[in-house]
Amino acid sequence: KSVENYKLRLFPVSNRKLGKIEELTCKQILEKLNLPKFYVYHLAKVQQFYLEILKLPKEKFRFKQLSDEEKAFYNKFHWDMELNLDSLGGFKEVGGVHYRTDHDLSGHQKVSNQSMEVNIEGKPILCHVLELSFGVDRNLYALLELAYTEEKERTVLKFPRVVSPFDAGIFPLVNKDGLQEKSKEVQKFLEDHGFIIFYDDSGSIGRRYRRIDEVGVAAGITIDYDSLKQGDVTLRDRDTMKQIRVKIKDLPQIDLVLIGPEIPLADGLADSLSAEEIRCFGPSQAAAQIEASKVFAKDFMARHHIPTARYATFDKVTDAIAFLESVDYSVVIKASGLAAGK
Repeated sequence: KSVENYKLRLFPVSNRKLGKIEELTCKQILEKLNLPKFYVYHLAKVQQFYLEILKLPKEKFRFKQLSDEEKAFYNKFHWDMELNLDSLGGFKEVGGVHYRTDHDLSGHQKVSNQSMEVNIEGKPILCHVLELSFGVDRNLYALLELAYTEEKERTVLKFPRVVSPFDAGIFPLVNKDGLQEKSKEVQKFLEDHGFIIFYDDSGSIGRRYRRIDEVGVAAGITIDYDSLKQGDVTLRDRDTMKQIRVKIKDLPQIDLVLIGPEIPLADGLADSLSAEEIRCFGPSQAAAQIEASKVFAKDFMARHHIPTARYATFDKVTDAIAFLESVDYSVVIKASGLAAGK
């Protein structure tokens, strides 16, 4: 019952010529493919593991049915898990769900001359085997390939948090004035709550962010002077690079960090969740509406073909000054969070 309406991505033998992947509910599969309930249930749980635990894109996953000629003679049903990997030229097997019937125990029973049966409600039963096979090296390779992302400014491994090597990285903004000691204090506080923490005080804060991006750490926590005064930190999300301020005491208790999209936040999503005692950090309705108004203005100008200003980014103050001196129109200057902090 728990999975009867859950859709599986299937590539049956009959679809090979067309190369078509079908999406059928577990209930439809029972009717159409005549597979036993226990087998379909485990197919659903395996797919949920890949899509909901490992967070792999749905379009990268499928179950491939093996024909009678391809599967082992002792397997009554055999569907492989496959992932679409560009480096390997398409869908490749990373595991399988094999219904081996009583082949294993009947063989042991025959060779050993000892009964392998169990008694259930007075009836002797020779148990059957359902083998869930996962190739560890193949799945790790697939995770690495699918997580590896090259962006304009960085290279990042976008691992799902459940397989990230650390839960978070902790960085003192500078190595003086007690920030290192405060960082170590926060590290111990989180480790006492069961988190695995990476501490780094070498190089600029930007370089430290890049280092955790490259190994797939999902969150970065920066300790600055406000941390000493107000007891809060900057929490940075790896994938979006967005940052929010969070009280140190609240770090182990975060259920959700809300970063978008704009419309639900402007409708008061964060406020509603907080009212239901779901612990989240995100803009209030009022704050989100201010941010959304900028999005609206941009969209309005685009739809009505109103020219927008030229956009330029500078890493050096001297380059920005040279640009300002070279133009004869008004300029709006926006500093990024990191630049504003400096």
